[in-house]
Amino acid sequence: MVGNLWSQNNNKTFMTIDNENISKDEFIRIYKKNNTIDSESPKNVDDYLKLFTNFKLKVHDAEMQGLDTTSSFKREMKNYKKQLVKPYLTDSAVDNQLMQEAYKRMHYDIRAAHILVLVAANATPKDTLIAYNKIWKIYKELKAGKDFSEEAKKYSEDKQTGPKGGDLGYFTVFQMVYPFETVAYNTPVGKFSKPVRTRFGYHIIKVLDKRPNKGRVKVAHIMITYPKGASKKQIDQAKAKIDSIYQLLEKGNDFSDLAKKYSDDKGSARKGGELNWFGTGQMIPTFEEAAFSIKNKGDYTKPIQTSFGWHIIKLIDREPIKSYNDVKYNIKNKISKDARAQKSREAVINKLKKEYNFSYDKNALADFYKVVDDSIFFGKWKPKQAAKLNKTLFTIDGKKYSQQEYVKHLAAQKRRLQKEPIKTFIDNDFKKFINQEIINYEITKLPEKYPEFGYLLKEYHDGILLFNLMDKKVWSKAIKDTVGLKAFYEKTKNKYLWDNRVSATIFKVKDKKVAEKLEKLLKTQQKKNRTDDEILDIINKKDSTAATIEVKGTFTKDDNQTLSDADKLYHIFESGKNKAPMFIVTDNMVIEITKFLPPQPKALKDVRGLVIADYQDTLEKEWIDQLKKKYKVTINQSVLDEIKKELK
Repeated sequence: MVGNLWSQNNNKTFMTIDNENISKDEFIRIYKKNNTIDSESPKNVDDYLKLFTNFKLKVHDAEMQGLDTTSSFKREMKNYKKQLVKPYLTDSAVDNQLMQEAYKRMHYDIRAAHILVLVAANATPKDTLIAYNKIWKIYKELKAGKDFSEEAKKYSEDKQTGPKGGDLGYFTVFQMVYPFETVAYNTPVGKFSKPVRTRFGYHIIKVLDKRPNKGRVKVAHIMITYPKGASKKQIDQAKAKIDSIYQLLEKGNDFSDLAKKYSDDKGSARKGGELNWFGTGQMIPTFEEAAFSIKNKGDYTKPIQTSFGWHIIKLIDREPIKSYNDVKYNIKNKISKDARAQKSREAVINKLKKEYNFSYDKNALADFYKVVDDSIFFGKWKPKQAAKLNKTLFTIDGKKYSQQEYVKHLAAQKRRLQKEPIKTFIDNDFKKFINQEIINYEITKLPEKYPEFGYLLKEYHDGILLFNLMDKKVWSKAIKDTVGLKAFYEKTKNKYLWDNRVSATIFKVKDKKVAEKLEKLLKTQQKKNRTDDEILDIINKKDSTAATIEVKGTFTKDDNQTLSDADKLYHIFESGKNKAPMFIVTDNMVIEITKFLPPQPKALKDVRGLVIADYQDTLEKEWIDQLKKKYKVTINQSVLDEIKKELK
């Protein structure tokens, strides 16, 4: 039974449904969770036991029907479990260190140059060695006194920055790959680093400047563009246009209006030129420098030129670096998507490998160098090539895994992969495979190691089952079963009664004289066979505003304020004491009551929502009665007595 999958600190059986045991701990935990001080209606143990028993009967029934074996259920549980395990698979100390490190770096901008020798992350040993030797040759030349900028122009394989002496401009945390960022922040200004490897290749990094971070700014701009490779004439024409706009600003014209009218940046022009908040490294250097140079909110620059055209920039707002508490969740989110997140995961995996005495046989792994060929890179490798491999490949917590476990993993690989030496591929892939196996094993142990995890997982498991079965047996059934709903309504319709009602017309009149004339005409209406409109035509013959119909219909006491007020004086809704027609006349109002309606059932269409809710309650009660007959429920009285003592 599913109940056996979850950790129980106190295995005393409190309740049994058929052969499924439910522990004392589970009842106490759920009772406390649902009966807090803030609960609207806290239950005593006996009352709550009834609710708990009904809940467990429903979940048990869902399991007996196999609802926990459906693909949709498994998929939902898998997604929930994936989110739930995350906090248990990270090293909080490493996470905290990374967050503090990132926040510290956030306070500074680095301007650096680099020399790059490209080499793929999965390059062959031969290609890696060639790149390695090349970068160290450059490093030795720099150590011998060669100019960094000239060496970058000569050797760097970064086509964008190489011709500029390797200058990357200013950047801050999270804007470079983590290994590059770390070396840049740890290298003194004016110095260059030893070669460092990233996924792009080998770098030598020189720090040109380090300055306090200026925070973020929000600006608006007006931009006049010119085409790429524009002639001097085209650039001058654009300059003349931006200058004329600048003169309009100087004369007091509104910046937003001018941006909407003239700016070539149509995306921001619609918003009066407003751009999103930005900080270091998020705009081209010329624009960024000009934006941060504006001292006061509302001030704007003279026209400046960038590679996009001419701009006038207005400062809307600025903000400094926020406190750690204000940004820590944002930092944590960025770390989770950054390469540095691997440090936390690796720390956990290394700890688990020690905890579970992980070991592997290098010779058994080496067998795969011979049986795996290039077909693996095209998703066509066949497991029969390794059919004879049957040694123990690795051990986790005393459990031995044969080479065939890894064979299954390789055979499941159907994607095209970048080709690389087989040994390199196997070594890297096996490491990933083992790391995932360690994590998978740890996940199976989480309910035992962390009872709270097991309880949360079980709660979600039971909750999904309960929702799905309640929807099937009660909620959707009550809505879709139109025949059953109608039959239920017919049996219970006297529960859905109208209050006393009246059919009435309320006329608004100009004065008491008009009211009396109108009352007289209304009293002879049926005899004269006149409609309300015909009577109004008579009343309004000389004055079109003498009388109008304010409202006409069937009303309860609370439906119309005028009728409600009149009822306080005339008790008009006491239908047993009044006869129609009835007239109530004031200086500005005539109320004609044509019918008194005693309480009677509302039509199904008028109370459908209420009837469905009551039908659902009935279906649920009938279902629970069936479950109590279908499954045997046994309560351990001595354990129940213990629970009552503990919960006093």
